[in-house]
Amino acid sequence: MEALLDTGTAMWAVVFAGGIGTRFWPLSTPRRPKQVLALVNERPLIADTVARLSPL
Repeated sequence: MEALLDTGTAMWAVVFAGGIGTRFWPLSTPRRPKQVLALVNERPLIADTVARLSPL
């Protein structure tokens, strides 16, 4: 991955985490949406997404 240059400008990220997750039923429910499921490792999907943004 190319190194990003520090321009001194603040960078913002928008993480879209919507959907009802019907393909993940019965793991995903209205009380436990797919974004908070730990499907790949011990961390929820949303935490993995935020972790990938950290180096930026």
